[in-house]
Formats: sequence, structure tokens, C-alpha cells
Amino acid sequence: MPSQDSYTVVAVDAMGGDHAPANVVAGAIDALREAGGRFGIALVGRRDAVEAEFKGRPCPAGCTIVHANEVITMDDAPTAALKSKRDSSIGVGLGMVRDGSAHAFVSAGNTGAVFSASTLVLGRLDGVGRPTIGTLIPTALKPCLLLDAGANVDCRPDHLFEFGVMGSVFMTTMQGRANPRVGLLNIG
Repeated sequence: MPSQDSYTVVAVDAMGGDHAPANVVAGAIDALREAGGRFGIALVGRRDAVEAEFKGRPCPAGCTIVHANEVITMDDAPTAALKSKRDSSIGVGLGMVRDGSAHAFVSAGNTGAVFSASTLVLGRLDGVGRPTIGTLIPTALKPCLLLDAGANVDCRPDHLFEFGVMGSVFMTTMQGRANPRVGLLNIG
């Protein structure tokens, strides 16, 4: 992983989500403009499709394009797609994080594929039996972190415990909340 002092690079799945790559490229340009040089973006996807969104202009400062031949669609079965589409924008982007050429990966694409690929490419932390997806939800006072936002439908008690520990560490480290409160929400 790059050192904390180095320039932060976010790998972005340019082919994932509705109206990709047009919406992804537009969002990346907006993010770079607002960031003021705090980070760079590597748009990962089919080079010709991504370049076409710049309409003949080069990528702005802080932006690069990383070619990936294949796209995992929303209709693809996650694990099967990862095996058959090894050069997908999801696989290449997560490989960048694993190899240290990116600090983070963002995708609006197939959540199941991102979730599965993250586990396969990046692995799990020691003591974590099942990864989870987190979503910050605004409240009247401070944001609340919802973990396992649709990722798992069959959690065991030890998974819920791990989610609570991971959520507590995240809220302390990333949100500056000492002793965050942990609760359970049942979907029925």
C-alpha cells in the first residue's frame, strides 16, 4: 500500500452503474475539481469508451485511464463473472489496490461482483469471517453507520459481533467518535 504521505489515488470503475461511462466520467471530473489536488482518479474501463466521454480533450490533471477489456454487467452472476471476465474493470481496479497503485476502489456497478471480488482479490482481515458493506446515514445529530447494507441474508451471531466490532472501529477511526454505540436492526 502506498505510504500515508504519498498522493492518494482512487481507482474508479468507469464501466459500472447506470449510464456508464458518461455519468462516471462526469462525476470524476466534478470530484477532481472539488478536491483541489488532494487526490487523483484512475478511471478503469474500456479505454476507447472512457476517452470518448472527454470529447477529444485530454483527461484533466489528476486523472488517468487504466484499460480493462471486460465489463461485469448488473445481469452477470457475480462469482461466474469474476472467473470468466478476469480483465474486468472491477477486477483490474481491485488489483490496483492489492498491488499498491491505488488506495481505494469505487464502483456503482454490480454490488455482488464487487463484494466477491474484494474478498477474492484483497482477502479478509484476520478475525473477520465475513466482510460487510457499510453505509453512512444522516441523522439529526451525527451520521449513523449501517453495516451489512444488503450484503448478507444469512448472518450468524459471530458475524453480527464482527460487524459490530468493525463498525465501532470505523466510527472511532474515520468519524472521530469515542465509544460509539452499537445496535442491531432486524429485517424480519
